[in-house]
Amino acid sequence: MSVLINDKETARQFVRINFINDVSSLPDFDLAAARYLIPITGQDLYDDLVANITEAGYADLLKLCRAVIAPLGYMMELATIQTQLTDAGLRSISTEHSQAAHRWEYNEVKNHLEDKGAYAIEALLKYLFELSYALWTDSDEYKDINRLIFKTGIDFQKYFFIRHPHRVFWSLKPQVMEVQDFYINTTIGEEFFLSLKNNATPSAKEKVAIELIKKATAHFTIATAIEKRSVELTENGFSVMLSAGNSDSANAGDAEQRDPQMDLLYKSCTRTGDAYLLQLKEYLDKEAKADVMEGYFSSDYYSAPTTTVSDRNKCRKIFGL
Repeated sequence: MSVLINDKETARQFVRINFINDVSSLPDFDLAAARYLIPITGQDLYDDLVANITEAGYADLLKLCRAVIAPLGYMMELATIQTQLTDAGLRSISTEHSQAAHRWEYNEVKNHLEDKGAYAIEALLKYLFELSYALWTDSDEYKDINRLIFKTGIDFQKYFFIRHPHRVFWSLKPQVMEVQDFYINTTIGEEFFLSLKNNATPSAKEKVAIELIKKATAHFTIATAIEKRSVELTENGFSVMLSAGNSDSANAGDAEQRDPQMDLLYKSCTRTGDAYLLQLKEYLDKEAKADVMEGYFSSDYYSAPTTTVSDRNKCRKIFGL
């Protein structure tokens, strides 16, 4: 039985559920913790929380962790809760006063549980970055998340709208890292980029640079995702989503976009990303000084801004003719 949630009353605090009888069992919350929680907290912080679960200093963290594993634990076992596996095969649960849910109801509930758990993960991340437990900041899990300019899907959505950002963002992490490596670092230098990203108290000019980095990264990430996420690698090989499947599913109507639409989005995101990246470079070249963003000013990426007047401006006459 899970240490974090080991009774029905605790489970009921985080998932609206009615227990039909006294012998109703709880999902495998330890499995949910291993799959969804520990990749966020790291093993050391999780183990310390379990060992000191009654400590007042861990009360808020415990509540946030339970908010993650409760809905996601039920989501993982929804199929086996809906049916029973017996020695004679699968059996649907039905009583005189209730019957098994329809397929669309099943899909809606599963979608709701996943949504609720994903929101809880983002709330947990926000809390962890604010508290900065030493056991967390020393973990590989923290270092993996902290490498990114975006820490949550909500932050990413400020610069490019995506549906269900708290769920989608985690699948975009490899693309964000790729954009940082091959677009941002090659334009302003990795050392300067990291100094900006890790600066807890950036100056007004540094904030402008950070905003431009985020705008460029978000649009290049979408363009990269179009290239690499349109085809998915599964245990059966490469596959492409052709339709949403059953018409009563929670995401009915979703389907792979036609090539022209995808191509337009790709070109638009690439153009926008290029524009923000150019704007970032011009801004840094103009504003960086020996005492302002010195890391960039003293690097090989800095280019002194030109003062040459363009031919167009030299030829301008009265009324701009």
